[in-house]
Amino acid sequence: MNFYKIFRVLVLFVILINICISCNQKSSPIASKPNIILILIDDLGYGDIGCYGNRVNATPNIDQLAKEGIRFTDFHTNGPV
Repeated sequence: MNFYKIFRVLVLFVILINICISCNQKSSPIASKPNIILILIDDLGYGDIGCYGNRVNATPNIDQLAKEGIRFTDFHTNGPV
C-alpha cells in the first residue's frame, strides 16, 4: 500500500474512535448564566452611596448588591465635552 493511503486510513480510524468516544460521554449539565447588573448613573461621585463610605444618604439596596457582588472602583466613559 501507498504511504498516503495508510496515513488516510489511520487518520480516519482516529477520527472515528474520537467520534465514538465523544458520543458515549455524558454531557455535563449546562452551567447557569451569571446575573450581571451594571448601573450607570450620571454625576455620581465616588463617595455618594453608602457602600463607598457615605453616611448621609441611605442606599441599603445598592449597599446589599455591593456586599454580595463585585464593586468596581475605577470606571471611565468617553464623551464629548
